[in-house]
Amino acid sequence: MLNYFQNCFALSKKGAHSLAERIVFSALLNIAMMFPAVFVFMFLTEYLRPVFDPHSTVTNGFWYYAAVAVAFLTVVFVIALWQYTHTFFKK
Repeated sequence: MLNYFQNCFALSKKGAHSLAERIVFSALLNIAMMFPAVFVFMFLTEYLRPVFDPHSTVTNGFWYYAAVAVAFLTVVFVIALWQYTHTFFKK
């Protein structure tokens, strides 16, 4: 893969390695940015279930969703910080 980057973009070995590293971190950040949508779908699935099935109840409360939100926020922040520092500050 590094040889492909070197030949295609006329990069040095270090430049190809840096490009591959930045591509990986950008892909991880794009995946992490899907967490808010996952969180909303988790919440809506849980709270709309009693509307469609009156015999079911809501199993998770406010503190569960607050903890999940903080966990998702932390993961997104850490991955965004890694991506930012590897893109702009790593030499």
